[in-house]
Amino acid sequence: MRRLHPASRVLAALLAAQLALPAGLLHASSGTKIGHDCPKSYIPGFRINLEAKIEDPEGVLLARCYFRSRKNPAFVFVDLAAAEKIWKTTLPAPWLGSEEVEYLFVVVNRSKKVFRSESFRIQEKKTPQLKKWKEVGEVREVRLDRLQEFAELYVLLRNELQSAWRNKLPDWQESISDAALDVSTEQGAATAELGGFWDTVVVHEVPAHLAFGQLVEGLYPASQVAGGAAATAATTGATAVGTAGTIGGGSSWIWWTLGTAAVIGGGAAAVVSSGVVDDLTGNKDVRDATAGDFVGTYDALDPGRPASSYQAVFVFNSGGTGQVTETISGATFSNSLNWSFNDSTDTFAFSVPGGGSASGHITGKVKDFTLTGVYSGGSPATLRMTRR
Repeated sequence: MRRLHPASRVLAALLAAQLALPAGLLHASSGTKIGHDCPKSYIPGFRINLEAKIEDPEGVLLARCYFRSRKNPAFVFVDLAAAEKIWKTTLPAPWLGSEEVEYLFVVVNRSKKVFRSESFRIQEKKTPQLKKWKEVGEVREVRLDRLQEFAELYVLLRNELQSAWRNKLPDWQESISDAALDVSTEQGAATAELGGFWDTVVVHEVPAHLAFGQLVEGLYPASQVAGGAAATAATTGATAVGTAGTIGGGSSWIWWTLGTAAVIGGGAAAVVSSGVVDDLTGNKDVRDATAGDFVGTYDALDPGRPASSYQAVFVFNSGGTGQVTETISGATFSNSLNWSFNDSTDTFAFSVPGGGSASGHITGKVKDFTLTGVYSGGSPATLRMTRR
C-alpha cells in the first residue's frame, strides 16, 4: 500500500535529477509569492479543494500542501498540479469531530530555494451527525469488540451527510469518489495516521532527498528535523529561505468538481492504528473477506437482463438480517431478508422469508462482486452487486 506508484517513481526520479544539479548552474531567486484565500469552513465527510496562485521569477519546480487535523500531530502532504499560475490540489475528506484542518503551502523554485506560506486553518461546520458520532467515542478509543458497531454507524452517518449536504456543498468541497488520493509523508509510514480524516488514500513515504518540509520553519519539532534537514540540504543543494511573499489581494480561483459515488474510507485496522485502507473501503478481495465486510447497501443487476427488466437494492445488516427492494418490469417489491457468507468456500446466500432465495460462489471485490449460483427453484442465478 505504501509503495510508490510507477508514475510517482518516475516523477521522483525526474525531480531528483533536477534537484541534484549544482546550485551554481541555476539562477538566484528574488522571492516566491503565494496568493490564497482560505475557505471559511468545511462540511465533514467531503473532500476539500484548494487553489493557490504561485509566482516566482525563477520558475516553480514543485509545490505541496502540508496538512493535518487536530486529531493528527504529524503533517502529511499532497502535491499541487499547475494550470498556468494557478496550482490546485485536493485534501482527503475530514471526518466528524476533526474540529479543524491546518495547512500550508511549500514551494521549491528552480534555484532550489524552499519557501513556505503562512499557516491556514479551516473550522469544521457543526452538523447534527456530530453528536451521534461522539456517542460511540473517539476514533482511538473504540474497543475492538465494538468495531462492527462503529463501522455500521460510519456507514449510516456517511449516508446522512451525503443526503443532507452533497447538493449544498460550498464551492471548495466535493464528494469523495472511488479514485484514491495520493498522500505522502516525510516522517515515516508509522506516523502517517491521517487522524481526523476518513477517505480512500494511498500513503507514500518520500525519500530523504525530497523531504523539503524538513527545510521549512515550524513544520516539525526541532528534534525531528535536525538530521533530516541537513541530509536534505546536502543531497539537493536546496536552501531554506523562509516565509514567501503574498500576492496582492490574495485572491484564489475556486473550482468545483462534483464527485460520483461516495466510498467508505479507512478500515477496521485504520480505526485503531494507522492509515491502512483495506477493510471498509471495499477494495478487499472477497477471498480475504469475512461476513462483516459485506455490511452495507448494494445495487444489484442481473447481467443477463436489462435494468428495465430487473434491478434491486439490497441492505445487508450485521447479524445476517436485511432488506431488499426489487423492481421487476416496472413493479416494485420490498421485503426483509436473511443473508450469510461462508468465508471458507466464498459462498454468499440470501433468502426472503416466505419468498425466494439465491446462493452461490462470489468473485471480485467486497465493493463490487458477482454471485454465480442458483435460485431456490433450481434455475441459474447471476447477480452483480455494487456497494453504494
